Amino acid sequence: MPYEIRRMRSQQDAKELVLLGALDEKQKFFPLVNYPKDADSVFVASYEGRVVGGIKYLYLDDSVCWISEIFVHPNHRWYNKVGRRLLRAVEEVAVREGKKEIALNTLLNLKGFYVKCGFNVISGESEQGLYKMGKILTQVEEGR
Repeated sequence: MPYEIRRMRSQQDAKELVLLGALDEKQKFFPLVNYPKDADSVFVASYEGRVVGGIKYLYLDDSVCWISEIFVHPNHRWYNKVGRRLLRAVEEVAVREGKKEIALNTLLNLKGFYVKCGFNVISGESEQGLYKMGKILTQVEEGR
């Protein structure tokens, strides 16, 4: 069964996302995700009916889409480009909504992944060890 990238569509999706995010020892991802409140701002990646990844975003203003959280289960990170596909889903929505840029904070060990996805460093390492990265959005081919 292939991976499916889709909007969060149930309380069960939200529960699985919270449990998934708790796997990270340094930072808990998606601790407050809620269905239906967050349904329009969360995509999930599912495999064999189970949530294995997710991405949450919000619009900072008329032009910027901010990725607040993205996490993929360690056993699924290198299969079918799950993280890349989650980013692409948000990019497609942001372009349709007229946003010009997508941005996020990341740690050094993930900076290379985002560069491969077309992001550039906006500001160097902060006191928290984070890099702010951004990408100018153009027309995105859906389904890519």
